[in-house]
Amino acid sequence: MKQIILITSLIITSLFNAFGQEDSYNNTHSLGLNINSIVNSSDFGVFYSPSTPYTLIYRFNMKNWALKAGFGGNFSNNERDNESGQGNSGSSKNHILDARIGFDRTIMNKNRFSFMLGADVIFQTSRNYNEIINSSSILSRYENKGRSMGFGPTGTVDFKITESISLSTEMSFYISRNNNEYIRNDNSTNNQDQKDISKGWSSALNKPTALYLNIRF
Repeated sequence: MKQIILITSLIITSLFNAFGQEDSYNNTHSLGLNINSIVNSSDFGVFYSPSTPYTLIYRFNMKNWALKAGFGGNFSNNERDNESGQGNSGSSKNHILDARIGFDRTIMNKNRFSFMLGADVIFQTSRNYNEIINSSSILSRYENKGRSMGFGPTGTVDFKITESISLSTEMSFYISRNNNEYIRNDNSTNNQDQKDISKGWSSALNKPTALYLNIRF
């Protein structure tokens, strides 16, 4: 029992010391890299965030304020050959590009920990294109294009390792306006060509499950 009380007292004292001393960075610029895939490859497997599309985050720091921009995306281009003549051949092209700009304000900066609140304007564009040629050499095309733009608040926790290196994670809530277009030119059936356009609003709460390695310079 005495050991539990002693350990608890040490933990509480350490927390008071950690949040009771101010510390700050002297660097103007910082570049953050999403290292989820690196951490997961080392069998930790705890930082998985399909709702966090930003691979790089840049910040321009000004005392307690920072301007920020985030970028991310996925690109693929695949070809399918039908050497046997019995299956389908064709190609697929896919891309998703995400970007955001915003600002942060540091509301707590104690020892190695910083907590920032801010807001972002976000943008996403995507395209999924498929060509299919069947065994009768009939070509069909399918295309799905999307665009969205939104905004929302963000919260970031940063842990300072050295004067130039830190780890951070963030949470955000975005509201977006979405535009989607689906086009089908299916020559393999008697179906008519199809073009559908949809518009609407969506919201997303992105949990703090992305881990960023930040370099300050």
